Amino acid sequence: MKLRVRDAFTAANVVSLTGLWLTHEACRDLSQPRNIGKLLIARGLDLADGPLARAMNQQSDFGAGIDATFDKIALAMIMKALWQQDLAPKPAIVAVSARNLINAAATMGSMAKDFNGQELHRTDEGGTAIAIETAALGTFAIESIMRQQGHEGRIPDALHLAAWTGIGIGTGIYGAKATSDYWARFVASNPQVAGQTLQHLDEATESFITAS
Repeated sequence: MKLRVRDAFTAANVVSLTGLWLTHEACRDLSQPRNIGKLLIARGLDLADGPLARAMNQQSDFGAGIDATFDKIALAMIMKALWQQDLAPKPAIVAVSARNLINAAATMGSMAKDFNGQELHRTDEGGTAIAIETAALGTFAIESIMRQQGHEGRIPDALHLAAWTGIGIGTGIYGAKATSDYWARFVASNPQVAGQTLQHLDEATESFITAS
């Protein structure tokens, strides 16, 4: 992967950095509606930086790396804030966090072998998964805020159902496909490691069967 100084100073990277800053500011207190608004804007910027880079012919492996890195940092901020401020169910936070950690591990493993920069570019399914997961977690936060303010009934219940549906679609469908794609990249760039891992799994399975 070639790194050039000019690749760092692009409009898309400025958008990515702005989104990360807004996420940091919003996560200080997600119980405030204005901060939910900041978070929505931040995630919108995250979706816009890629198309902006393509429109301005500023695509680069470095830019893709910045996007991927900032995206993971922003998601970690959101997960931490939701957990500490008790604004979303813990199982939902764990599911989204675990999927993204697995994908990050595959990406880092691929980067170690320099897979021509392709391991840095987010897949379509990966982008869709993150967008749906973020929307679902934001919906959980809005539901929680409403209940804390004494609002009960159909609207919070509907938000709760919609949020869990989003987690199911984002993590279970699009997220699963994205994870498969990221690990396929890892296998392609690390065939020896992947082969050894499969061998160890086969040996462990055989030992378990024999012991049983």
